[in-house]
Amino acid sequence: MQTNYNVLFSIQVFHSYFKNSTGSFLQVSPDSSTKTLLQAYGLVFRAGNSGFDMYANAHETGIDLLEQLYLSSGINSFNFDITTHDPMFHNYTELPLGFQGLLSYSSDDGSNQLENENTTLLHTRMVDAQNERKLGTLKIRFDDIKKQLNSNVQAHYTIRFAARSTLWQYYVVNQSDLNLEGMRIKSLAGIQFDGPVAVSVPNGQKAFLFTSKTFIPLSEYAMYKFDLITDAGLIISVLPTPGPANLSFTVVNGVKKACSPVYLYL
Repeated sequence: MQTNYNVLFSIQVFHSYFKNSTGSFLQVSPDSSTKTLLQAYGLVFRAGNSGFDMYANAHETGIDLLEQLYLSSGINSFNFDITTHDPMFHNYTELPLGFQGLLSYSSDDGSNQLENENTTLLHTRMVDAQNERKLGTLKIRFDDIKKQLNSNVQAHYTIRFAARSTLWQYYVVNQSDLNLEGMRIKSLAGIQFDGPVAVSVPNGQKAFLFTSKTFIPLSEYAMYKFDLITDAGLIISVLPTPGPANLSFTVVNGVKKACSPVYLYL
């Protein structure tokens, strides 16, 4: 006999670092209590590349099912663990520098926002925690799903991460003794750079440093086009885009800031 299912609720996760804001940068999985409910009541958890759907048997209304779950188990929410296998996640995500706690999401958080009539943006709360292997937790309360179902709309939730913005720093090492008179960085996006400033790179070589005047978001793909030019013409067309692996820090007016260094050898 074929069993039909309806979506009970769904979660989508977005991150502006990735093209189209989607990618396989984290995993959401039911915790032990929710796994027990899934097995006992025939619920189906189906993970996708950017979230998951929770399905329930179509022969029973979602409201009746949720009331039965609570009365029989005393549990009032679906709970999930959030993990990531990407070692660069904290680098390319706009989180406090050095943050090692937990990210907490709950459908009953008073700071959640409606994106449209059936989509709720879950607010990110940062919780102090030590030696946690997981990135965060997610709680979807039965009562919040029922409110949506009572309004004849599907319960849909989103989590959004922003890409970390950094000061982009280009170090130009003139190994070929080129004429760099009037050297500057040209941008069609209106982003300006300070410099060049004479500095030394870690290996002791002399270099010229350009630093962006504004913070620029990191991205998996090239969002901006910068050229290195001099009075004599083009030196480098399309400078490399900084990656998250080279994140460093500087202090500006007593405040620690994130930087993305790139070394250019001419």
